Amino acid sequence: MDLQRRNLYWWNFDRYNIPYIMKVVKVRSPFLIEVNQSGQVGSKIELSIYNKGNSIPTILSGVTVSTAGQFSCTAATFAVGNTVTISGTLGGTGTITGYTSPKTYYVIATNGTTSFTLSATLGGAAITTTAGTPTGLTYITQISGFYSLSKSVPSTTQTNTIYNVSNYVKEFIENVQPLTNDEPDIVDDFEWVNFRIKRYWYNGTTYTLLDTNDYVGVNGFTNYSDGKQNAVTTLLTPLLNTSIINYYKNATFDSSTQEWLGSSSIENFNFIADKLSNSVLSVRFENLTNTSSITYNLQNGVAGIFNYSIPISIVVNLGSPYATGCKITVSLTPVAGTPIVSFITFAYPIEECKYTPVLCSFVNRYGGYKTITFFKQQTNTIAVKGTDYKLTQQATNYNTLIGQSKTFNINGKQTIKLNTGFIDENYSELITDLLLSETVLLNSKPVTVKTQGSDLKTSLKDRLINYELEFEYAFNLINDVV
Repeated sequence: MDLQRRNLYWWNFDRYNIPYIMKVVKVRSPFLIEVNQSGQVGSKIELSIYNKGNSIPTILSGVTVSTAGQFSCTAATFAVGNTVTISGTLGGTGTITGYTSPKTYYVIATNGTTSFTLSATLGGAAITTTAGTPTGLTYITQISGFYSLSKSVPSTTQTNTIYNVSNYVKEFIENVQPLTNDEPDIVDDFEWVNFRIKRYWYNGTTYTLLDTNDYVGVNGFTNYSDGKQNAVTTLLTPLLNTSIINYYKNATFDSSTQEWLGSSSIENFNFIADKLSNSVLSVRFENLTNTSSITYNLQNGVAGIFNYSIPISIVVNLGSPYATGCKITVSLTPVAGTPIVSFITFAYPIEECKYTPVLCSFVNRYGGYKTITFFKQQTNTIAVKGTDYKLTQQATNYNTLIGQSKTFNINGKQTIKLNTGFIDENYSELITDLLLSETVLLNSKPVTVKTQGSDLKTSLKDRLINYELEFEYAFNLINDVV
């Protein structure tokens, strides 16, 4: 079987005169922000982190208070349910009944930009206030995602100050379960995150804003040989490598029950796109040997940054015209210019009649979910442990059926050893990503990878390539969650 590899093609976006292009950061590796302004004695950055659907955390300015818990400020972004945390010593005019520093309130009404009404509880009654202009207070929206970091320069000759923001951003990404569907769909908003960085330099008296930059964070990593990480500037970025994947031919989707049939669920991959309302984002599935195709247009008329999950095995559901495999083309056509295209070619489907295939999903180096199907032999093992105690009999005329020792707190874990079957040489990168992944699931169950290393095999040396890996389910067999 001749498997053809395809590269990802990137274009020069600047020539399209597009006003905003997302900057993607892999937050498992350091992302360093530098401030080195002539004459500075210190610096500061403000880091605002927010998941899609939430408002951006920010420090409010020009705040005044009216009656019945109503506030006004210089233009910001608000939504009902957002939090506003107030801290500092209340001075000036106006009052806030029950205020202590710091205290978090909830927005119960707003015009979305310059006015908002606060409550002490989510959806509760407005707090009691009187009109005026308070002083000495700091107002921050969505406090859980806002950090203000500052440093002094090391010396008068070494003025560069450096901040690593990756660890802060990573806390807001939660990779739990890959989205599997029979059509392209949007993944959970917590699988990635938006963040904004404002850089300030300090002359000893005043902090001066240098610039403001917006980024997208994914739970991926860069290699040591790549050097310092720079944000990838793009409109369309697949969160995967160009490796060829074999997928299980018999995985089918029942649209009436919205469930996958067969022993293995569908394989998907992720990509992030930044689109304007009048740009066209499409996914085209094409047969490798004829002209059969189907195209999905995504988020028509909607602007924003979206993380999509695209099924690979949609070719199974489209029937015999796709029996030999499928090429998937993801393209984004801007308002002006040539479409931005990424070509991804997958291997032929495999029909496994003897063994029960197991789908392994994991977060790869690009911060997206990747799937490997283990087609061949599997070995299941259970390991049990407990604590042994010697018993004291209740009487000298004891019951001989009780015994002198007993094991308490018995529990166990299950391990499974899996084989890929014969695969292409390019799987070495996938195996590397799997061993380095922090999130791994087998048939939607969380596991840890017990295999701590593997030879990266080549067809020249190993001829037929098979990988055997051992996993341990990340939970006890007896439910002891308290």
